[in-house]
Amino acid sequence: MTARVAENDVLELIVDSRSILHETHVDDCAEVYVAIATHENRNAMKGKCYNIFEHRYKTLSEIVTALVKEYKIADGIKYTSARKNVDIDVMQMLISFSQ
Repeated sequence: MTARVAENDVLELIVDSRSILHETHVDDCAEVYVAIATHENRNAMKGKCYNIFEHRYKTLSEIVTALVKEYKIADGIKYTSARKNVDIDVMQMLISFSQ
C-alpha cells in the first residue's frame, strides 16, 4: 500500500512531496452539477464541457498536511523512497504523477 498510518501514528508515503496535483472537492462537483441540472435553460447546458478545479495547483505536501491535521495523525508525515521488489501499486502511480 502506498499510504498507511504506521504503528507509531505516522502517515507514510512513498512519493515525492513536491508532486503537483490539482484538487477538487466532491462538494464543489456536486454544487456545479446541481447548478447545471437546475439551470433555467437546460438545453443550453447540453453538449458543453465544464472544467471544475481549484484556482491554483497544490503540492502533495500541502494536501497531505491538511489530511494529517483533519485526521489528527499525531506524528505527521514520513516521505520515503520507493521500495524495491514491490508489486505495481496503482495508488502510488496516481499520487506520484506530477501534473
